[in-house]
Amino acid sequence: MKRRSPVSPSSNATSAKRARRAAAVIRGFKARFDPDGGWSIRNFAAPEAWGKGNRAEKLRAEPEFATTPSDGHMTGLAVIVLREAGLAKDDPRLAKAVAWLKSNQRESGVWWTRSLNTDKSHFITYSSTAFPLLALAMCDDASYLTYLKQVFEIA
Repeated sequence: MKRRSPVSPSSNATSAKRARRAAAVIRGFKARFDPDGGWSIRNFAAPEAWGKGNRAEKLRAEPEFATTPSDGHMTGLAVIVLREAGLAKDDPRLAKAVAWLKSNQRESGVWWTRSLNTDKSHFITYSSTAFPLLALAMCDDASYLTYLKQVFEIA
């Protein structure tokens, strides 16, 4: 079997396709960037698309529906995706997102995110903490180490 050269036309086409996709992802996330410095999970789908859509009416009636606050889940995930798409860690939006993450971490060390599906259990808080920790690490911000030291009782 003959191996293709890394600079073959097909790999150039693949690279160009990846670059176009990355640019589209970056544009999509930048368009949903909140003025407070983060992103809100609620800005990425209509309430009818969340869960089974059975909470859409309730969610639309909430006072903050038109201007949903940013949350740790989406802000962390957005930073991860944007860094993977090639956005530089010193991009102004990423810098604001890192500042948002650092200022919205709870004293317990977690980032709380309200569930879209229930008012009882907010299991999304687990990913709402994991994503910001990874996001901070991907932006070379060592503040995530404080949380890890606290959780794992590292001196």
